[in-house]
Amino acid sequence: MQHQLIGVQWMCERENEPALGRKNVNDDETKKRSYGKMKTVATVGGGLLADEMGLGKTIQSIAVMVHNKPQRDDPVKVFQSTNAV
Repeated sequence: MQHQLIGVQWMCERENEPALGRKNVNDDETKKRSYGKMKTVATVGGGLLADEMGLGKTIQSIAVMVHNKPQRDDPVKVFQSTNAV
């Protein structure tokens, strides 16, 4: 179904380009509050598939795993948080 295809595309994009780490923000609101200095914010990759029951979350998850199957020489990606909980 169309919503499943859109969901799989979104999950593949989030998995392949998660945008982990930190980025600099310098929008108008930040400029006003920080006197023009750049503000560094933490970014988190990934996402949450939270459709209602019966909409195909299992099929979408399997499709992402099959589509993004790792190759033998792919490095293992690990993200370690520096924030203590």
